[in-house]
Formats: sequence, structure tokens, C-alpha cells
Amino acid sequence: MSCAFPPSDGTGHNPSTKAPVLNNTYAVTSISTVAPTGVAATAQVPGQPGATPTKALLTLVTCWPADGHSKRVVVEATLTSTRGSEL
Repeated sequence: MSCAFPPSDGTGHNPSTKAPVLNNTYAVTSISTVAPTGVAATAQVPGQPGATPTKALLTLVTCWPADGHSKRVVVEATLTSTRGSEL
């Protein structure tokens, strides 16, 4: 097994990166069932293809029922808070 390390920056130290850690909290605003052809649920603004988003939304889509996949369950949620910090 071998490990790869980033190249030295010339000072004898390996460069590093930092990225913010964000914790987003969403509130579920609707749960619906649609046909597999109901693709409007996946638009940037669910149900409004071509609209421009004005707030942070989360849309989850899954097949239902597990043994038939004849429908899609759509869960929509709105961002309620964000907490974050630098590493």
C-alpha cells in the first residue's frame, strides 16, 4: 500500500487547504406523490419550469412503492438556518 502526499511548498511544509463546514437546516414544506412523468418536481423552482429561484430549496425524489416503482414521492423543504465555521 502506498500513500501520496502533496508536494512541498519549498519551505519544508506541505501546503494545506481549508474549507468551511456548513450545517444547513431545512423545514419540510410539502410531501406529494407524482407519476414517473411528473418531472416538473425537479425544476429549479419545483412545479415552475423556467422560473428563477428566489430562496434556497431542497427537493428529494424517490420511487414508491419499493416493489412496483409506479409513483414518485417528492419531499420539498425550505432552508431555515445555516451555521458554519472555518476548519
